[in-house]
Order: sequence, then C-alpha cells, then structure tokens
Amino acid sequence: MMSKLVIVEDSPTQRLFLKKILEKAGFETVDFPNGKEALSYIKQNPPDLIISDINMPQMDGWEFIQHLKQDPSVRDIPVIFITATFKDKESVIKGFKAGVEDYIFEPFDGEELIFRIKAVLRIFGIKKELEKMNEELKKKLRELEIFKEASVEREMRIIELKREVNELREKLGLELKYKITK
Repeated sequence: MMSKLVIVEDSPTQRLFLKKILEKAGFETVDFPNGKEALSYIKQNPPDLIISDINMPQMDGWEFIQHLKQDPSVRDIPVIFITATFKDKESVIKGFKAGVEDYIFEPFDGEELIFRIKAVLRIFGIKKELEKMNEELKKKLRELEIFKEASVEREMRIIELKREVNELREKLGLELKYKITK
C-alpha cells in the first residue's frame, strides 16, 4: 500500500522538488503552501506522515505542530521538519519537545530523506501494531476477569451447596438414629 504524505512548504520550488522525489519513491503526496491550509485538509484526510518546513507565512511550523498535536484525531500523525534556518540545538530540541519525529536539514540528500521517511513510517507502523495488540490484550484481560468472577461465584455456590448437603445429611442421620432407637 502506498503511504500518503502531506508536504507543508511555502517555497513553490522546494515543494515541487519534494513532491517529485517522494512520488518517484512511490509515495502519494498532497502539498500545501502553509500550515493553515494543511491543517484543514489533514483533519479531513489524515495522511501517514507530514513533512513540514518551519519558516512559513500565516502559520509557521511551530504553530502548525502545536495545533496538530492538540487535536486528538490527528495528533499521532508523525511529522518531519525540513529546515534551512533552524539548525541550532535549541530549535531542534524545541521541535522534538513539540512532537516532531525527525529533522532534515537543507540542503538535503533525496536518498537520505526517503530512508528517514521510511524509518519513521516503520516505527509508527510498529507502534500502531503494538497499540492494536495492547487493546486486544486489554479485551482478553477483561474477559478473563469476568470469567474469574463467574468462577468465584460458582465456587461459592458449590461451597454453599456442600454445606447444605452436609446439613441435610446431619438431619437425615439424626432422624434415622431417632427412628432406630425408638
């Protein structure tokens, strides 16, 4: 299955360059000139991954990632920042704290970009699979708890029945003893 990527880049030249590299590598792409337009599309059509510039008009990459991560319906979509200007350690750390999965610094190598995208997609695929398995495990644990409760109730009923049987035996034993002695 072809992964769907959203490109958020204000430079038409850079956007076209990214689109060509990614589509040549087999990815389906949709591109936007700013974070504002991208957000409204992403909320209706969640992609597998987002590649975003940081320095953009209307809504920069920082604001874009903040809005994205606040929305529960799209917050788990992985994001890779591509930047020529924000290469300093503080900016990189700020991005990771905001929820970015990776950084690509311009100028970049197309092959490296593809490998980084595939690595992030692989990690998120494994994460989704683990979340699915975790939900299945929770369901099985709930079923086990229900079964355990039913088993405890059955065991309590068995104990109660045994007590009643013993009481009946005692009564029968006393009645038989009484009849024999008379």
